[in-house]
Amino acid sequence: RCRTMAACGRQHAAAVTEDGKLLVWGDGSNGQLGLGDSSQRRAPTHLPLQRLAVGMVTCGKHHTGIVSESGGLLMCGAGGDGRLGLGDEGDRTTPTLIDPALLGHDAVLMVECGAEHTAVLTEAEGRVFTFGAGENGQLGHGEWQRRMVPTQVPVAWFNDERIVMVAAGGWHTMALSEEGHLFTWGSGGHGQLGHG
Repeated sequence: RCRTMAACGRQHAAAVTEDGKLLVWGDGSNGQLGLGDSSQRRAPTHLPLQRLAVGMVTCGKHHTGIVSESGGLLMCGAGGDGRLGLGDEGDRTTPTLIDPALLGHDAVLMVECGAEHTAVLTEAEGRVFTFGAGENGQLGHGEWQRRMVPTQVPVAWFNDERIVMVAAGGWHTMALSEEGHLFTWGSGGHGQLGHG
């Protein structure tokens, strides 16, 4: 599952090395670097995760999502509006594991961080969970409320198709199905949803 990759947030960045190590750098004022403090790093810094291999990383505006090789989901950074999915609005300066029960005990395949929300795709079932700010409908739950913990987007809204990829923009979200259909929701003020 480990794959070499890089991700950019608003003012921070992260990269996963071939052997599953995580490097972070840039602004850490909200703990988004996961290094236990709120300072910045001008050069890539190894994030020690106690022998935990990283499969994926994503950076949002002020938060970071990490998927372990075993499919666990860890979050750090700004917690406003519940964007870390940990049940509160507190910032986390170290990666904190989301309770697997909140994701149906299914391994996480990928996570995407938007400006103030997060989207998660699980592996076995291809289910989509979202949490964080929802005032633009970016969570996909049919209302404008924020969600403090991962909440599943109804599969019926994807025509019961299996989702294989998710993406999160500033205030909008997309999901791609196994059948090749693209679903978009959230803020569409600049045509970013592609609905004409």
